Amino acid sequence: MSKTRMVLLFVALLIAVGFLIERKIKHNTPPSINAMGLVLQDLNGKEIALSDLANKPMVLNFWGTWCGPCLQEIPGFEKAGKQFGDKVNIVLISDESPEKIAAFRQKNNCQLLYVHSSKPFTDLGIEAVPVTYFYNAAGELVTAKKSALNENELSAAIREIIQ
Repeated sequence: MSKTRMVLLFVALLIAVGFLIERKIKHNTPPSINAMGLVLQDLNGKEIALSDLANKPMVLNFWGTWCGPCLQEIPGFEKAGKQFGDKVNIVLISDESPEKIAAFRQKNNCQLLYVHSSKPFTDLGIEAVPVTYFYNAAGELVTAKKSALNENELSAAIREIIQ
């Protein structure tokens, strides 16, 4: 193989690797969401404005009752709710029907704020769940995670926003 061909092959390989890395980064980056612009409803249909919760750190978790990784992390969110108490607002958001969310919440004896998104997640740019956003008390996004969190990751991220 000539030296020119080897150089061209190497350049093509670098371009392909760069493309794959960029695609993986884009795929693993949660979409940017204006939390204060979300229209949510409690399980009785009453509208909830997240701006009313904005004076303290906030965790928004987008999940579904059908999602295995979501169901695995729910107990960790419930535990974090008890651990951090009123230092942080933890809101679990599903785009499923309020009835389905309420049935899940009751069956699993959940205590946190579970709400319904009036927009399908795909309209928000969320293609897969779970996705979790962590906001400081000023309402600024500190970090986001596009996959299930274990209890240690969740606690560490909450500690970061309540400092």
